[in-house]
Amino acid sequence: MMVANAQLRALLLHSLTQQEMDSLSDRVVLEDGFAERLQEAEFDLLDDYAHLRLTAQECAAVERYLLINPQNLDRVLMARALGRLISS
Repeated sequence: MMVANAQLRALLLHSLTQQEMDSLSDRVVLEDGFAERLQEAEFDLLDDYAHLRLTAQECAAVERYLLINPQNLDRVLMARALGRLISS
């Protein structure tokens, strides 16, 4: 069964039930290509965060669950710097 991008995003934001989170998390290991799709969804989510395209609730979840990873914080800072460079 194909997982929609919205479901991947919800998994990253921890906005699913625990049962849904467990089910999707298991697929990272069991399903070919799932981890890559989840990583792409994470990049997109971080880009949306960097460019202020998220709700306050989504921003809080990104900060709580994704920005604790230094690499993700670096990605956000780089995206913001590139955005400033492009707009100037």
